[in-house]
Amino acid sequence: MRLQAVLFDLDGTIAETETVHLQCFNEAFQHFGLPYQWSFEEYRTLLEIAGGRERIRHFFEKLDNPPDHLRDLAAGLHKLKNELYVERMEAGFQIRPGVRRLLEDALACDITCGLTTTTSRVNVDPLLRYSLAEDYSKYFAFLLTGTEIRHKKPDPAIYVTAKQMLLEQNRKNIIVIEDSHIGLVAARSAGLPVLITQNEFTDHHDFSGAAAVLSDLGDPKTPARLINGPALHDGYVDLAYLDSLTV
Repeated sequence: MRLQAVLFDLDGTIAETETVHLQCFNEAFQHFGLPYQWSFEEYRTLLEIAGGRERIRHFFEKLDNPPDHLRDLAAGLHKLKNELYVERMEAGFQIRPGVRRLLEDALACDITCGLTTTTSRVNVDPLLRYSLAEDYSKYFAFLLTGTEIRHKKPDPAIYVTAKQMLLEQNRKNIIVIEDSHIGLVAARSAGLPVLITQNEFTDHHDFSGAAAVLSDLGDPKTPARLINGPALHDGYVDLAYLDSLTV
């Protein structure tokens, strides 16, 4: 097997989190007495902007009469939104089909996995601890987050950094698992192949250039739906399938 490393995005790829993110953004607006409530469709569009603070600022800048002290207001809203989000994490989030299985298989086969997310580190630890495993670090050789990497996707910085870290470990055959257009662009700009597992927030994105596009990673009893790319062997993504995409 040529495959040596797998890089995972987090929100929307490992776990179904975006609905809760949306709820927390809207609660933060309400707490600040602002007359804004993002709809599902509006938030789908805003997800094309990476980073919560950047998303709020982009939204304000497009208003006919943007609020005063826009930068400070966006920072305050984002801080409260994160606090609300962390409160909900203890209940756990739904891990997407096939993720846990694939991480276990990679661990057993000495395939290095890394996490590459624009999410703030303060959100990453509790999300993985409550939703994936208390000892989630056994799955990931490293975590790169929006706290360490300031340039957000679609800038390739996070994938350039991850690729360099893996090359230093002589891990050359790498694949990325993402759920969004900006994630795809970031990884491809770093010269990495990408498997897309789309979701209800990203199924309208342009995924041209992806090695494969699926509904999710699938499991033996819950097969994935292939949207574009090579046929799945048994209805789900395994290490052999990922290996075939690195060619």
